[in-house]
Amino acid sequence: ILADSNEVLSEVDARARGLAKQMRKMPQQEHEFREPLVQIQAENRMGLLLLPVQINGRTRSLALATGADVTVLSSDVADLCGVELVPNYTYKARTANGHLASQLGRIDRLDVGGLTIRSHPAMVVPQRDMLTPRFSIDGVLGITAIRAMDIEIDYNSLMITIRKPEPRKD
Repeated sequence: ILADSNEVLSEVDARARGLAKQMRKMPQQEHEFREPLVQIQAENRMGLLLLPVQINGRTRSLALATGADVTVLSSDVADLCGVELVPNYTYKARTANGHLASQLGRIDRLDVGGLTIRSHPAMVVPQRDMLTPRFSIDGVLGITAIRAMDIEIDYNSLMITIRKPEPRKD
């Protein structure tokens, strides 16, 4: 069993290294806070907090997911919003529901409240993989975006407060 576990870990590690290599080839992300503090009204859809965002100027709703390493978009949303896909590169992503094929893409401009992220990487998955038993979602706002901001969530009012993070004191 240990040999099989090591083999699986090696495969996962190799895929992660390949993804990281592809992401390093992309232009560096840039973060700009237009306002130091913004409050956004979220929507609770069966336990998922959905935030209104702008993807290349188009309004969509993304689920706030601190467990997602990267932002994920459905293929329909990526097409509609003009997300540039990295040619000839697919990635077998591991999710809570298993594995699914995805493509690496780049969002030219992602606006979340008062924060603009330029050149934001995103994984694009088939629309059918963004369906829940009762509804579909446009995508997931992952750690690659969330780490650029301080977020406070008031679950009673579904109000999300986004702040520019304080500089780190190392």
